[in-house]
Amino acid sequence: MTTRVKVELIQQHMPVVVEIMDGKGERVLYHQILEQSGTSAEEYVHSGQTIRVREMTTEEVFNRSTSHA
Repeated sequence: MTTRVKVELIQQHMPVVVEIMDGKGERVLYHQILEQSGTSAEEYVHSGQTIRVREMTTEEVFNRSTSHA
């Protein structure tokens, strides 16, 4: 079975990470980062997979900004 899931950032605060995890929840198969209000991610989650949506940690945001400089 496959489920289509849409996640939309409606209020800008911290960037949000959308991750598709393997069946055991140990490995990220795919991820997308939503940073601006109004952006969205539409993902297909297959049987046995898990979708995880979370705010980026302060450390992740800092590391991301220093790696793009």
